Amino acid sequence: MYHTHVNELVQQSGGLWGPLLVLEPGQPWDREKDLIFQAGTRPDISPWLNGRTRHDTLTLKAGVPYRFRLMNVTVANPALEFWLVRAGAPVLWTPLARDGFDLPAWQRDPARARLPVGIGETKDVEVRFQRPGNHTLEMRGGGGGLMTSQAIRVVQ
Repeated sequence: MYHTHVNELVQQSGGLWGPLLVLEPGQPWDREKDLIFQAGTRPDISPWLNGRTRHDTLTLKAGVPYRFRLMNVTVANPALEFWLVRAGAPVLWTPLARDGFDLPAWQRDPARARLPVGIGETKDVEVRFQRPGNHTLEMRGGGGGLMTSQAIRVVQ
């Protein structure tokens, strides 16, 4: 990811931040399955997701493995958490990488989809929806309060 380190409050809230993807030689990036969710700071200092406050519903397919890259470049949310829920309850996802480095096999056990992502961190998880239905990727603050979300409709 990139973000400013000079006059951060003004520059980052003005949109000077974004993702950078570095892949191994020959490794393709699949925009349909490799999804980026980056938390940043709006001009009023509140957080937003992928540079927007409103998001169209994302349609994904059941049984397909997706890689969610969760990033935090906010200026004031060190305890940010990403949750993936269905009917309000976290589903399962599998941790894959942290800050661009693959996790060892013993750290890749499926876990409840609640993951802290500190300022300047990137965490990758694999998500495989088991059945069709409505899900939500939520961005939550340190106190657990909902800050913003992305609706996800899972189809067959």
